[in-house]
Amino acid sequence: MLRHAHTLFLLSCLAFSASGCAVMMLGEGHEGGSASLSDVTAQARRDSTKRTKARPPDVGYTVPPTAEMTVAAEPAPAPGIAPLAEAPCLPTPRTRPLFVGLVGGGGALGGHDYDGFAAGGISFGGYPQPQVRVDGTATIIGVNFTGEGLLGQAFRNAEELNLDVTVRYYLTKDKTFMGIYPLAGLGTGTLFWDYAKPVTVTENGAPRTLGDDRVNYFSFFGGAGMSLMQTRFLHVGGNVSGGVRLYGRQTQSGLKNDMLKTTGYFKALIELSFRVARV
Repeated sequence: MLRHAHTLFLLSCLAFSASGCAVMMLGEGHEGGSASLSDVTAQARRDSTKRTKARPPDVGYTVPPTAEMTVAAEPAPAPGIAPLAEAPCLPTPRTRPLFVGLVGGGGALGGHDYDGFAAGGISFGGYPQPQVRVDGTATIIGVNFTGEGLLGQAFRNAEELNLDVTVRYYLTKDKTFMGIYPLAGLGTGTLFWDYAKPVTVTENGAPRTLGDDRVNYFSFFGGAGMSLMQTRFLHVGGNVSGGVRLYGRQTQSGLKNDMLKTTGYFKALIELSFRVARV
């Protein structure tokens, strides 16, 4: 039973690390700059008529990525020493189903700069225990900024790539037709946007024009949901959750993030899951 839990946990961690590593490095890649996101949003506003001869904001110097560490191969056994005997085969434990599904919904971010968002994506998960389900969910999110706010005037085509790892505990057995559950999870992702007008910064001592940018974020959340139909091969249901989102200290281009603050959020999703295998 524990082996299934470890298998699902490792699969979720592998998927989570693909985007999560970027968040852990919050802003690596630039040093010594003084420019911030607010310095360029005035340039990016579509109706900006301000003209200035001031030096463009300085994002500092790019820093080359750190070389990856290599793992040494395991040495071969010395001559004359017999390898360890293999462990005897153990009885096959009870198998558990794996599900792949579709999710869709929307929600809202806290603060006056946001009008809400819509989300859609895929999920992968299973049951390490009869009443415990672990899911990894990848979604594409369209973010709407208020048109009256500075971000709404400076940003266009704002979208997110998001990955959540969620654990839910069913208050009923997994073989019941319906079920309710609380849930908790962690998430990571990246917010992408285009500037309404190109902006100019100084990088490595020379001018550079930016047409787009992005920033990473990390989130944690909790909520509850209901499975309206649970059969052997199909699950249909939905859930609601709320949490906190923390944005990175620096954008990809090296601008200090002084506009996208830590904020709360609310999300509602409908899910349709299909059993694809047993492990």
